[in-house]
Amino acid sequence: MEFLADTSFLIYLLTSPSFALDQLEDKFGSVEFVVTRSVIRELNRLKKKRRINIDAIVIKRVLAYDGNADDDLVKAAKNEGIPVITMDKGLAIRIRENGGRCFLIHQGRPVQC
Repeated sequence: MEFLADTSFLIYLLTSPSFALDQLEDKFGSVEFVVTRSVIRELNRLKKKRRINIDAIVIKRVLAYDGNADDDLVKAAKNEGIPVITMDKGLAIRIRENGGRCFLIHQGRPVQC
């Protein structure tokens, strides 16, 4: 299953990789991540500050949305029909209110918004 991954989720994935992936694969089977250009830009800005290796993330494809990362994810969720996976409750609410699908990581488990 494809997921649009937001920055907060990808940072979580990089800091707890085996647990996060195990939970997702248990629930959805094979998991592939799609990101927007704006999420890549945010990750590049945070990688030195957070000391994360963004090259460790396997990205299936990058979508051409290149504005504000959260706004882009709201648009992409609706336009592309791909659910967003996030740690950000505010973003999850916006996605749902705009007709997109999303999963919020709550206590280490993906929960549909």
